[in-house]
Amino acid sequence: MIIININLHSAIDHSISSLGSMVIYNDGTGTKDIGNYKATFFDSKGNTIARAEVDCFPRTKKDYLDLMKAVLKNMKRNKK
Repeated sequence: MIIININLHSAIDHSISSLGSMVIYNDGTGTKDIGNYKATFFDSKGNTIARAEVDCFPRTKKDYLDLMKAVLKNMKRNKK
């Protein structure tokens, strides 16, 4: 599981505010070489605001930055 926290660091008063987080996890259906992943995006209150799926990711040939890029590309926001 990969967890990415998104924080805003104020240049004015140096306070730190959480904007949300992203959790990427393996759905357990892949192979040693190919992974299938799901991701959930949360706002600062823990509400789900978006989801993504990445299928057939070549995990032995690409790294976590490539996975994050694929997740962001496939992100679907919840309707407001």
